[in-house]
Amino acid sequence: MQILMRKNIPDFRLFSLLLATSFFFSAGMLAQDDIPVSPGFGGFVLTGPGVFSIKSNTLVTGPPLLGDVGNKRIASVFESPESNTAIAWAFAGEVNYTFSKSRTQIFFGNRLEDVLRLDVPFGLGVRQELKDKSIMAISLLSTPAELKFWADPYIENEDREKTILTLKGLRWRWGRMFKTGLELTATVRWYRYDLEKSGSWLVDQRRLETEDLALLTRDGNIMRFQGLYRFNLGAKHRLEPAIQAIFDNRIGNAVANQGFAGKLTYLYLTPKIILDFNVVYGQRNAQEVHPVYNERGDSDRFGIAFTFIKPFKVTEKSIWSFWGSAEYFQEDSKIDFFDSSVTALMAGIAWKSRTKSFGDGN
Repeated sequence: MQILMRKNIPDFRLFSLLLATSFFFSAGMLAQDDIPVSPGFGGFVLTGPGVFSIKSNTLVTGPPLLGDVGNKRIASVFESPESNTAIAWAFAGEVNYTFSKSRTQIFFGNRLEDVLRLDVPFGLGVRQELKDKSIMAISLLSTPAELKFWADPYIENEDREKTILTLKGLRWRWGRMFKTGLELTATVRWYRYDLEKSGSWLVDQRRLETEDLALLTRDGNIMRFQGLYRFNLGAKHRLEPAIQAIFDNRIGNAVANQGFAGKLTYLYLTPKIILDFNVVYGQRNAQEVHPVYNERGDSDRFGIAFTFIKPFKVTEKSIWSFWGSAEYFQEDSKIDFFDSSVTALMAGIAWKSRTKSFGDGN
């Protein structure tokens, strides 16, 4: 029996950290990518409270946070960020409809993986089971929930103004390729800030040249390409190594970067409980020297996480479960101002429609 849960985790530093670890949780926790044998509606709903402790000099707030985690004033653009805590409420879900004869499914919704990275894109797309039983999916992504950042992060001892980040994108996935555990995913997201004033205050203070502002422009796009392989080690154990290439193509070359992330997932799968252990490591290299610091903002990223799911009511048509998650992510940048970290504890209840599908065994 496969039950629920999947996980992937905001601004040009903290947000890129979370995007780099956005494939953090295993696809094995959610059977939503399977195509049911029978036609009709299906899906899942997951919700619950949590608490986040975040260090960031650029982020203000974003879903599922119920409060701000960014300081309105900072003393210096050369200092590392302080830690701030906020209560959170997670909500993830999907509604889908299956055309069993054509082995096609249309779907709309989001994932827990997106909620836990403070980025909640809703995807509208289609999944198609191919002749070799592999599944290909494509979806349009949009972000109705607001992500807020500082319009100009580089302001000292004065109130900073908020701006909203809008994200749209496309995602393509091909799983069970060639009747194996291989899965490829490609995602592109476009960034647009309502107000982009990065570095303007420093120009006014004559600490930065006007022509340097173009190097700090955060609008742009990010492309991610992931390869994952699922090894079934008996009936209860699964190992999932994955590698991801990231191309963060901002207009400003000082904040644009490229890098990679590697992940290893261990899954313990039984009808009574599912355990998911993850560890991830990645690096990013900036395209150009940052004009404020005269140094490239290269960074290392590390994360570790644990999730459990415990079914408490299983019927012919649905599965109700308790779930809990603990995680820690950090970025160590060569520029102290861009150091960041996320610590999160969350728990709640999940419901999933129970339908028979290829490889499900139910």
